[in-house]
Amino acid sequence: KYFKHNDMADLEDVLESIRMADAKMGQKFELNRRFIAIEGCYTNTGEIPPLPKIIELKEKYKYRLIMDESISFGTLGATGRGCSEHFNIPIENIDILTSSMSNAMGTIGGFCVGSDVV
Repeated sequence: KYFKHNDMADLEDVLESIRMADAKMGQKFELNRRFIAIEGCYTNTGEIPPLPKIIELKEKYKYRLIMDESISFGTLGATGRGCSEHFNIPIENIDILTSSMSNAMGTIGGFCVGSDVV
């Protein structure tokens, strides 16, 4: 399901509706393999997501967070480490972080990092 761009009330409504549908069907997950996917800086608008609120919702609803830092890597934060550094959020709070190296680094390739649990 999709949520409205940078609209945290809508994101919470979507997550709650999924939780309610699961409860109605009697589903209870010990391990939730559901993800919230965002960009660290949106390519089309240059807007930055409200990462602290997204982290709060992912923890409340037990989701995992995938964040693409292709635009924010090298441009956001005191040392260019991206959206997480911009908001002073430990990288461990982001489950999967991806980035292309073609934007800020001017080369080819990319990377995907996360904990070994994921």
